[in-house]
Amino acid sequence: MVQLCKFFLQGRCSKGAACAFTHDQDKASKNLDTRLAIPCTFYLRGACSKGNACPFEHADQVQNDVSDQGDTLPAQRENDVEISRRTIGGALIQFKDGASVSKVSLIAELSAVRLEGLNPQATVASIAALIHEFGFKVEEDAIQISKLYKSTSISAFINGEAPGFARLFCDKIRKSNSDRTTSLTATSIPPRLPPSSVSRRINCRKVIVSWYRPSRLVWMNFGVESIAKRVSEKFNGGRYKILGTKVTAVPKGSQKRYTIGGRNPNPVNWTVVIKGVPCTACEEDIVTAVTDSYDSPRHIELDKTPVGPESRVAPIIVESLLTSIGPLDFMTEPQLRDSKYKAIAQFADDRNAREAVDKLNGQTQQDLAGGKLFLQLRTSSKVKTLTRIYDAMQEQLRPCVRAWKAQRLTFNAYNEAKKQTTSIAIEGDDAKEVAKAVSSLEDVLRGRTIQDGDRALWIEALSSHSVTSNVLSSLCKRDDVVILRNKCKKQLTFFGPAEAFPDVEESLRKGLEEMKVNSKPGLAISLEKEQFAWACRGGFSRLNEMLGLGIASFDVASNPKRVLVSGTQGQYRRAKEFISCGGQDDSSAASDQEDQLCAICWTEAEDPVYTDCKHTYCLDCFENLCISAHAGGSEFNVICQGAVGKCQAALKLRDLHEHLKSSAFEDVLGASFASYVARRPQELRYCPTPDCGFIYRTTEVPTLQNCLKCLEPVCTACHGQHGAISCAEYAEISSGGYEAFEKFKKEMNIKDCPRCKTPMEKTYGCNHMTCLGCRAHICWVCMAVFDSGDPVYEHMNLKHNGIGL
Repeated sequence: MVQLCKFFLQGRCSKGAACAFTHDQDKASKNLDTRLAIPCTFYLRGACSKGNACPFEHADQVQNDVSDQGDTLPAQRENDVEISRRTIGGALIQFKDGASVSKVSLIAELSAVRLEGLNPQATVASIAALIHEFGFKVEEDAIQISKLYKSTSISAFINGEAPGFARLFCDKIRKSNSDRTTSLTATSIPPRLPPSSVSRRINCRKVIVSWYRPSRLVWMNFGVESIAKRVSEKFNGGRYKILGTKVTAVPKGSQKRYTIGGRNPNPVNWTVVIKGVPCTACEEDIVTAVTDSYDSPRHIELDKTPVGPESRVAPIIVESLLTSIGPLDFMTEPQLRDSKYKAIAQFADDRNAREAVDKLNGQTQQDLAGGKLFLQLRTSSKVKTLTRIYDAMQEQLRPCVRAWKAQRLTFNAYNEAKKQTTSIAIEGDDAKEVAKAVSSLEDVLRGRTIQDGDRALWIEALSSHSVTSNVLSSLCKRDDVVILRNKCKKQLTFFGPAEAFPDVEESLRKGLEEMKVNSKPGLAISLEKEQFAWACRGGFSRLNEMLGLGIASFDVASNPKRVLVSGTQGQYRRAKEFISCGGQDDSSAASDQEDQLCAICWTEAEDPVYTDCKHTYCLDCFENLCISAHAGGSEFNVICQGAVGKCQAALKLRDLHEHLKSSAFEDVLGASFASYVARRPQELRYCPTPDCGFIYRTTEVPTLQNCLKCLEPVCTACHGQHGAISCAEYAEISSGGYEAFEKFKKEMNIKDCPRCKTPMEKTYGCNHMTCLGCRAHICWVCMAVFDSGDPVYEHMNLKHNGIGL
């Protein structure tokens, strides 16, 4: 027996007809588990071990401090496709673990097809196989299935990356004589693209869909005007409800009618028309609703034809109407509000969302029994920050929230389960107002840098966990604020009430100044390679326990690495002896210590981040590691520095997404893309138009290609913008300035990188050069190119009898 789909019961199944579980409506209505609407308390504590098998709802908790509820969704966990794909520089970029680029597809090369008339039993795999039969390879995640209401077939949206895919595929379907394809119709449509890095913060793909609930009319007859009006007021005021539903009542009087042979008026001459009565209500339910006996009607009549489809069928009809325009990421289960059902649907493409609103909003739908469907486009944005920062900035956010409410924007904060972060969502109808609100939110959450005159307040002791940690902690507890230290930028940032800032700044300045005056010059102990590894595995922490907090500090910037002891000569000798015999310490204790230390600064992790490879980082160190991944000469790759740099595992892309701020994550992806393009000048180039930023593929044969952004024609062979003239003619025209520049470079010993042509000048050092453009490693003598540094030195010693020093 096929199991009923749990996600279908919740209105969240995105697989449609391809789902392995049944979507039987009759079974759904009989087997609906009421526990689906109850939040799982174990999940909110991060302790639920049942996963998708859990019968309770797994949704992140909404914080109810300055948040307000509107037509918003609980925090949606983005899937791997949404996290790993971006549109940057006119190309669709696929990222992999380590934030490295795995694939680049130019938008100009992408196309899409809507394939209709497919067998109702068709699956994503069978559709991919069908496409393969026609000579095209399409990944299964590029296919999305849609089934229209009352349709005997299904349709599919297919994204293709092969040049000319849509045109060629549609042509082959039209010309095919196979019995399997005679019912198929293929239509070229715009390709579905993920959001760009620039617009990533703003989501314009969501619509609020509403329709009137299925209802029927009821007529209640009374003989007295006052009773009819009193009953109407009670229904309209909510005192009388039918099956728990508030309805609308309208009293209507009729003209007086007289009985035959007499002057007595007809006693049944006042009618109360009740609208919005649940279609399942019967006459007994109406009688039961009138709880006061003196309000009982003389007669009740029910409309025999309920208005609108049944509640369990309507969502299927609505979803079908939406998917006829474009594929959906999801559609929530409709909720009854007043007399309407409301649901939130998110399209895969913002163009489809706008088209749906234009075509369907306010339009009568025959499948909805002639009722109207209402659509409202919603713009939303989500910003992520540390929960303790959000808590500290509550007071500063309150006036912002009031201003946002005046602009009809909703604001919600979600404390994500099992994490130290809070996601803040802002939604509204006006995209510009949402963008302004996000900018003001980020300004508040940026905090204030603590200054010492015209520069950031900082002393070197802040670079390690020592007595300075106690100073910061005591100030934070005393004033209920947050002070974050950025050891890379060497600055302290304040988060809290504005009125507390002057006092905190002054107290911190005095405390650090006093510490600086009282501190003694450190005596250095140089570390051998084995001693450094021992110190990183927890030896330094045990040294601090022996000497006392704040006596020893770790200098990891020097070469060789050193331990600085600012205590007495006796403490210095004890430290030196302790380090000398460090290898004899209990290794299991060292391992326990190592688990708690940051893999970058080797101190106790502050706001710890735990990676999939079981290593720990300070949040600040983790961000700096990700942002600086392009500093090396190799491909952009964020690799773990755990186990004293021996781990070298590419950090999971989901780890980066979950722990980095939204803007920092997009910056990392943008830097990875820029590094990828810079290292491949023979394959990809940027458009030469200033500030354009779009890329194009290079060719050996001169071809003029119009840039999709600036529309300027670019030669894909010589990379010049020379219009109709040839590359040779263009070179001859511009040769005067070119020759002068070449003469200048020769006089100044400036050489072009053999790979990307970036000019380089060598002023000192050995003959190993690294191009700042494409990060290639180059021998300055013969300009040979290598992918890493070690082969350069082997080459120079072998071919040039030395490295040039």
